Amino acid sequence: MRKTLSVFVAILCLAAVLIAQEDEVLELKKKIVQIQNKGDLAFGSLALCSKILGFGSYVTLPDNVIDARGSLLLYYEPVNVFTNIRNGVYETWYKQDLALYQGAELLQEWKDFLQFRHASNKPVFDLYARNSLDFEGQLPPGDYSVKLTLKDQFSGKTVETTVEFKLK
Repeated sequence: MRKTLSVFVAILCLAAVLIAQEDEVLELKKKIVQIQNKGDLAFGSLALCSKILGFGSYVTLPDNVIDARGSLLLYYEPVNVFTNIRNGVYETWYKQDLALYQGAELLQEWKDFLQFRHASNKPVFDLYARNSLDFEGQLPPGDYSVKLTLKDQFSGKTVETTVEFKLK
């Protein structure tokens, strides 16, 4: 009986430590959300790729050269997307426009090309996005660029960037 009581007390102590650690981690996550919500919206780890496997896992495209019959595959990590907290639910929401240029000439524009909205009981910090355009030989070889516009739906912040590439 005494041994069983000792084991039970040890389990209770361990559970109390784990709960305290979980609370501490949650407080740190809330602080990270506050810091990110004050930060500038940005594109992180922006790269043209030959393959995207997941967050932080991609194969960059050498010299940003794409086969004219191939596809543009673009990876980025949205930085400082605003996290709205309501009733214990953490929500992020952004949209992204895409525009294709040859030199200064706008060839095509897609409003809300990408939309991401996520709500959960825990904050999400590691976001990534992928864009894909299939060329299928529809454009002649040459120099092109894509302009991306990231639009945070909660903060109202926007940011733009341009990526140049060559169709070969």
